[in-house]
Amino acid sequence: MDAPGSERLIARVAAASSARVAIGRLTAIALATLGLGCSTTPPPSPDAALAPAGVQAPAWQPRPPTVLDPMPVSIALAAAAAPDGRLHVLYRQEATRRWRHAVVDAADARPQVQGLPDSLFAPGPLPGAYPRVDLAFDHDGVAHALIDHHHLAWRQGRWARESGPPCEAFVRGGPPLRCVGPPSASVPARRRLDIWVGPGIAVPVWGAVKKLAAYVLEPGGWQMQGVFDAASRLDIGLFQGVAAANGDIHAVYQRGRTLLGAPDVEWRYQLLPGPDTSAPPPPTPEQRGRPAPADDPSWKLTCPPPPGFVDMRFWGGLGLAVDAVSGQGLVTLTSLPDAQVVCQRSVSRDGLGAPRTAFSGTPYRRSLLSALGNDRFALLLEEQADAGWTRVTPGRSLFATMSDGRWSSALSLGGLAIDTRYGGQAPLVPLGQGRLVLVTRDADQRLVTIAFDPAP
Repeated sequence: MDAPGSERLIARVAAASSARVAIGRLTAIALATLGLGCSTTPPPSPDAALAPAGVQAPAWQPRPPTVLDPMPVSIALAAAAAPDGRLHVLYRQEATRRWRHAVVDAADARPQVQGLPDSLFAPGPLPGAYPRVDLAFDHDGVAHALIDHHHLAWRQGRWARESGPPCEAFVRGGPPLRCVGPPSASVPARRRLDIWVGPGIAVPVWGAVKKLAAYVLEPGGWQMQGVFDAASRLDIGLFQGVAAANGDIHAVYQRGRTLLGAPDVEWRYQLLPGPDTSAPPPPTPEQRGRPAPADDPSWKLTCPPPPGFVDMRFWGGLGLAVDAVSGQGLVTLTSLPDAQVVCQRSVSRDGLGAPRTAFSGTPYRRSLLSALGNDRFALLLEEQADAGWTRVTPGRSLFATMSDGRWSSALSLGGLAIDTRYGGQAPLVPLGQGRLVLVTRDADQRLVTIAFDPAP
């Protein structure tokens, strides 16, 4: 789920931290001169050992792109695999501003496309320029779509409005269908005092704390599974969630507040146990990464800074994937542009694994993960061609796979931008039977798919 203006907020955080980064470099140089510097290399960990560059090629190799729509399309798109293996894509054409639904029997076949009538969004306003959009399937094979605050369902070849909780994004994995949204009225609302700063004035303001709850579609209807980050008085912003087969939801999210006019945010990981599983033991304060209330079950997503830095700030290009059967997962985060690293941490019912550096040497803007089964993962990285603090210029897209805890070398896919919204279905979609497909836009903003075949 991508909060409105999130990239502008991240840019503000980046600008505010530039001075800290400069001080960190000077501090590191001084410590090294005095012989007091500490090694930032973490101890070896079998769950994230890196293969030297070029040792093995990715386990999946791409085919040439297939154009699904020759007209320019918006970055607002979502894709999901149906239980029958067909690929469904929800997108909007730029020229007509109309929403379209494409169904593809094979990754390189001609799609069946139908438009969504504007009457689906009445009587409320039509979705805005950059709406939230998501797509998922329930236990009966019914497609569900979220477009802004509209919940739609596709039955017997037709879209219709659907009732349910106030879903903002779907949780990948399942069935059953899960989503996240504001907690129900049965959950007491929490409030917080913030200080808003203006020209020559500071104003205390009481406001509601924004939390997210998980909902699951059971045979008897929607049920609330739990509330994320319930113990803190901080707002949840960007969010991604993936469910395992046992009902556990692995979630990564950004929480924070605006104090004295400046945003203060951090990334957290939390496991929300499924209805038929017991809760794991809460992490210790040291494992959380900072002191926290005793009932705070979240872990801070920290990574060791590279040489010359005293701390690690993340741009927000976050990926999350969990193997549905084993429950083992992986989180990737991209650093601020000048650190030029992709950090990874394994996730499971035991919490977070040791932080590792997955890739380095160039600025990375986004990372996307997809689980391929048998604890194998696919990773898509987008380089940042312009490493400025405020401008965002995407560069090449790189593709790599992990098997037996080791990354392959990274394969360039050229200038395909990774256009996705946080919390939406990642465009790296496993189709079953060893098939994988990427749904994105090409340089002409046409909707394309790239199918990946297992390497011989």
